[in-house]
Amino acid sequence: MKNKYKQRTKLLGIPVVGAGDHIWPELELKKWQIVENILVAAMRGLKNCLFEEGDLRLESVGSDEYAVFLRATGRSASAKGVVSGFFFHAPRTVCWKPLKPGRKYYLYFSSMPKTYVDPSQVRAVVSAHKLSGRSLLPVAVANLKGDEFSLETQPEGKVFSDNLVAPMATLSSQVVKFKTGGEKGVVLSAGGKVSFVQISQMAVDGAETDSMGDVQIGYHGFDANVERPSDFCVYNKGKSGLVAKALVFCG
Repeated sequence: MKNKYKQRTKLLGIPVVGAGDHIWPELELKKWQIVENILVAAMRGLKNCLFEEGDLRLESVGSDEYAVFLRATGRSASAKGVVSGFFFHAPRTVCWKPLKPGRKYYLYFSSMPKTYVDPSQVRAVVSAHKLSGRSLLPVAVANLKGDEFSLETQPEGKVFSDNLVAPMATLSSQVVKFKTGGEKGVVLSAGGKVSFVQISQMAVDGAETDSMGDVQIGYHGFDANVERPSDFCVYNKGKSGLVAKALVFCG
Protein backbone atom coordinates (compact mmCIF):
# COMPACT_ATOMS: atom_id res chain seq x y z
CA MET A 1 0.00 0.00 0.00
CA LYS A 2 1.47 3.33 -1.05
CA ASN A 3 2.80 5.61 1.67
CA LYS A 4 1.72 3.16 4.39
CA TYR A 5 3.49 0.73 6.71
CA LYS A 6 1.99 -2.65 7.52
CA GLN A 7 2.39 -2.25 11.27
CA ARG A 8 1.35 0.26 13.93
CA THR A 9 1.87 0.39 17.69
CA LYS A 10 -1.23 -0.56 19.67
CA LEU A 11 -1.90 2.59 21.69
CA LEU A 12 -0.73 5.58 19.67
CA GLY A 13 -0.74 3.98 16.23
CA ILE A 14 2.88 4.92 15.51
CA PRO A 15 3.81 3.64 12.02
CA VAL A 16 6.32 0.76 12.05
CA VAL A 17 8.06 -0.78 9.03
CA GLY A 18 6.75 -4.22 8.10
CA ALA A 19 8.15 -6.97 5.89
CA GLY A 20 8.46 -5.75 2.30
CA ASP A 21 7.66 -2.12 3.15
CA HIS A 22 9.53 0.74 1.52
CA ILE A 23 10.83 3.54 3.74
CA TRP A 24 8.61 6.60 3.38
CA PRO A 25 10.23 9.86 4.59
CA GLU A 26 6.88 11.44 5.45
CA LEU A 27 5.97 8.49 7.69
CA GLU A 28 9.40 8.50 9.33
CA LEU A 29 8.94 12.21 10.08
CA LYS A 30 5.48 11.54 11.51
CA LYS A 31 6.79 8.68 13.66
CA TRP A 32 9.65 10.63 15.15
CA GLN A 33 7.47 13.72 15.61
CA ILE A 34 5.15 11.60 17.74
CA VAL A 35 8.12 10.37 19.79
CA GLU A 36 9.42 13.92 20.19
CA ASN A 37 6.00 15.15 21.28
CA ILE A 38 5.80 12.42 23.92
CA LEU A 39 9.25 13.28 25.26
CA VAL A 40 8.40 16.97 25.44
CA ALA A 41 5.09 16.15 27.12
CA ALA A 42 6.82 13.91 29.66
CA MET A 43 9.05 16.86 30.53
CA ARG A 44 6.02 19.17 30.62
CA GLY A 45 7.79 21.33 28.07
CA LEU A 46 10.74 21.86 30.44
CA LYS A 47 13.86 22.67 28.42
CA ASN A 48 16.42 22.91 31.23
CA CYS A 49 16.92 20.83 34.38
CA LEU A 50 19.56 18.91 36.32
CA PHE A 51 19.53 15.17 36.98
CA GLU A 52 22.51 15.32 39.31
CA GLU A 53 25.16 17.82 40.40
CA GLY A 54 28.57 17.43 42.04
CA ASP A 55 30.51 19.71 44.39
CA LEU A 56 30.12 23.44 43.65
CA ARG A 57 32.68 25.83 45.17
CA LEU A 58 33.96 29.41 44.88
CA GLU A 59 37.79 29.46 45.03
CA SER A 60 40.66 31.91 44.73
CA VAL A 61 42.80 31.16 41.66
CA GLY A 62 45.33 33.97 41.83
CA SER A 63 45.94 37.52 42.87
CA ASP A 64 42.59 39.29 42.89
CA GLU A 65 40.91 36.60 40.78
CA TYR A 66 38.37 33.89 41.59
CA ALA A 67 36.59 31.03 39.87
CA VAL A 68 33.70 28.68 40.54
CA PHE A 69 34.43 24.98 40.15
CA LEU A 70 31.92 22.17 39.74
CA ARG A 71 33.58 18.80 40.34
CA ALA A 72 32.40 15.24 40.09
CA THR A 73 32.17 13.37 43.40
CA GLY A 74 32.84 9.64 43.47
CA ARG A 75 31.11 7.94 40.57
CA SER A 76 28.70 10.82 40.08
CA ALA A 77 29.17 13.26 37.23
CA SER A 78 29.94 16.92 37.78
CA ALA A 79 26.54 17.51 36.19
CA LYS A 80 23.98 15.64 34.12
CA GLY A 81 20.73 17.03 32.88
CA VAL A 82 18.88 18.72 30.06
CA VAL A 83 19.81 22.02 28.45
CA SER A 84 17.82 23.50 25.59
CA GLY A 85 15.92 20.21 25.45
CA PHE A 86 19.07 18.08 24.96
CA PHE A 87 20.67 15.64 27.40
CA PHE A 88 24.14 16.67 28.57
CA HIS A 89 26.90 15.01 30.60
CA ALA A 90 29.46 17.63 31.66
CA PRO A 91 33.21 16.88 32.07
CA ARG A 92 34.40 15.81 35.53
CA THR A 93 35.51 19.37 36.28
CA VAL A 94 33.81 22.53 35.02
CA CYS A 95 35.16 26.01 35.68
CA TRP A 96 33.53 29.44 35.46
CA LYS A 97 36.12 32.25 35.27
CA PRO A 98 37.49 34.89 35.44
CA LEU A 99 35.58 36.41 38.36
CA LYS A 100 36.80 39.72 39.76
CA PRO A 101 35.92 41.24 43.16
CA GLY A 102 33.34 44.02 43.21
CA ARG A 103 30.75 42.36 40.97
CA LYS A 104 28.02 39.75 40.98
CA TYR A 105 28.24 36.95 38.41
CA TYR A 106 25.53 34.70 37.02
CA LEU A 107 26.70 31.23 36.03
CA TYR A 108 24.98 28.99 33.47
CA PHE A 109 25.31 25.88 31.38
CA SER A 110 24.61 26.55 27.71
CA SER A 111 23.94 24.15 24.86
CA MET A 112 26.25 24.08 21.84
CA PRO A 113 25.57 23.24 18.18
CA LYS A 114 26.66 19.61 18.74
CA THR A 115 25.11 18.99 22.17
CA TYR A 116 22.32 16.92 20.63
CA VAL A 117 24.85 14.37 19.25
CA ASP A 118 27.61 14.72 21.87
CA PRO A 119 26.34 15.21 25.46
CA SER A 120 29.78 16.40 26.61
CA GLN A 121 29.48 19.46 24.36
CA VAL A 122 28.17 21.92 26.93
CA ARG A 123 29.51 25.41 27.66
CA ALA A 124 30.12 27.15 31.01
CA VAL A 125 28.77 30.70 30.66
CA VAL A 126 29.63 33.65 32.94
CA SER A 127 27.66 36.90 32.83
CA ALA A 128 27.72 40.05 34.92
CA HIS A 129 24.01 40.38 34.11
CA LYS A 130 21.11 37.98 34.59
CA LEU A 131 20.36 36.20 31.31
CA SER A 132 17.35 34.30 30.02
CA GLY A 133 16.71 31.94 27.13
CA ARG A 134 15.90 28.33 26.32
CA SER A 135 19.59 27.48 25.79
CA LEU A 136 20.62 28.47 29.34
CA LEU A 137 20.46 26.41 32.54
CA PRO A 138 21.10 28.47 35.73
CA VAL A 139 23.75 26.92 37.98
CA ALA A 140 24.80 29.50 40.59
CA VAL A 141 25.28 33.18 41.41
CA ALA A 142 28.68 34.31 42.70
CA ASN A 143 28.52 37.53 44.73
CA LEU A 144 31.96 39.11 44.98
CA LYS A 145 30.76 42.45 46.35
CA GLY A 146 31.65 43.71 49.81
CA ASP A 147 33.93 42.04 52.33
CA GLU A 148 32.27 38.59 52.39
CA PHE A 149 32.03 36.72 49.10
CA SER A 150 29.27 34.17 48.67
CA LEU A 151 28.00 31.53 46.25
CA GLU A 152 24.26 31.02 45.84
CA THR A 153 23.79 27.45 44.61
CA GLN A 154 19.98 27.53 44.20
CA PRO A 155 19.35 30.51 41.90
CA GLU A 156 15.99 31.26 40.34
CA GLY A 157 15.24 28.93 37.43
CA LYS A 158 17.49 26.08 38.60
CA VAL A 159 15.37 22.93 38.56
CA PHE A 160 16.22 19.33 39.50
CA SER A 161 14.39 16.44 37.88
CA ASP A 162 13.67 14.93 41.32
CA ASN A 163 11.35 17.86 41.95
CA LEU A 164 9.25 16.80 38.96
CA VAL A 165 8.82 13.11 39.81
CA ALA A 166 6.12 13.45 42.47
CA PRO A 167 3.76 15.60 40.40
CA MET A 168 4.22 13.35 37.36
CA ALA A 169 3.43 10.21 39.39
CA THR A 170 0.02 11.54 40.33
CA LEU A 171 -1.13 11.86 36.71
CA SER A 172 -3.79 9.55 35.30
CA SER A 173 -4.27 8.82 31.61
CA GLN A 174 -7.16 8.08 29.30
CA VAL A 175 -7.85 7.79 25.58
CA VAL A 176 -10.50 9.99 23.94
CA LYS A 177 -11.64 9.13 20.40
CA PHE A 178 -12.96 11.98 18.27
CA LYS A 179 -13.31 13.44 14.78
CA THR A 180 -11.06 16.31 13.78
CA GLY A 181 -12.48 19.80 13.42
CA GLY A 182 -9.85 21.29 11.11
CA GLU A 183 -8.56 24.78 11.80
CA LYS A 184 -11.76 25.68 13.68
CA GLY A 185 -10.87 23.04 16.24
CA VAL A 186 -12.93 20.66 18.32
CA VAL A 187 -13.33 20.98 22.11
CA LEU A 188 -13.10 17.69 24.02
CA SER A 189 -13.55 16.76 27.68
CA ALA A 190 -11.50 14.56 29.99
CA GLY A 191 -12.09 13.14 33.46
CA GLY A 192 -9.93 15.64 35.32
CA LYS A 193 -7.70 18.69 34.98
CA VAL A 194 -5.82 18.28 31.71
CA SER A 195 -2.02 18.43 31.99
CA PHE A 196 -1.04 17.51 28.44
CA VAL A 197 -2.36 15.72 25.36
CA GLN A 198 -0.88 13.58 22.58
CA ILE A 199 -2.85 13.19 19.32
CA SER A 200 -2.66 10.40 16.73
CA GLN A 201 -4.74 9.67 13.64
CA MET A 202 -6.59 6.36 13.38
CA ALA A 203 -6.73 4.20 10.28
CA VAL A 204 -10.27 3.15 9.31
CA ASP A 205 -10.45 -0.47 8.05
CA GLY A 206 -7.06 -0.08 6.40
CA ALA A 207 -8.43 2.47 3.91
CA GLU A 208 -6.42 5.40 2.58
CA THR A 209 -7.12 8.50 4.62
CA ASP A 210 -6.27 12.16 4.29
CA SER A 211 -3.64 13.63 6.57
CA MET A 212 -4.57 15.59 9.70
CA GLY A 213 -1.69 17.93 8.96
CA ASP A 214 -0.01 19.85 11.76
CA VAL A 215 -1.81 19.56 15.11
CA GLN A 216 -2.00 22.09 17.94
CA ILE A 217 -3.57 21.73 21.40
CA GLY A 218 -5.43 24.51 23.21
CA TYR A 219 -5.43 24.32 27.02
CA HIS A 220 -7.54 26.04 29.66
CA GLY A 221 -6.10 29.40 30.59
CA PHE A 222 -4.32 29.73 27.24
CA ASP A 223 -7.15 29.20 24.73
CA ALA A 224 -10.38 31.22 24.88
CA ASN A 225 -12.32 28.28 23.40
CA VAL A 226 -11.44 26.08 26.39
CA GLU A 227 -13.70 27.12 29.27
CA ARG A 228 -12.94 24.39 31.84
CA PRO A 229 -9.71 22.84 33.18
CA SER A 230 -11.05 19.40 32.20
CA ASP A 231 -11.41 20.44 28.53
CA PHE A 232 -8.95 20.87 25.69
CA CYS A 233 -9.20 21.87 22.04
CA VAL A 234 -7.59 20.09 19.07
CA TYR A 235 -6.77 22.09 15.95
CA ASN A 236 -5.41 20.55 12.75
CA LYS A 237 -4.29 22.03 9.44
CA GLY A 238 -5.75 19.13 7.42
CA LYS A 239 -9.33 18.00 6.90
CA SER A 240 -12.09 17.91 9.47
CA GLY A 241 -14.05 14.74 10.15
CA LEU A 242 -11.01 12.45 10.29
CA VAL A 243 -11.00 9.79 13.00
CA ALA A 244 -8.33 10.37 15.67
CA LYS A 245 -7.61 9.69 19.31
CA ALA A 246 -6.14 11.72 22.11
CA LEU A 247 -3.96 10.30 24.87
CA VAL A 248 -4.86 12.64 27.75
CA PHE A 249 -2.94 12.96 31.02
CA CYS A 250 -4.87 14.52 33.90
CA GLY A 251 -3.81 15.54 37.36
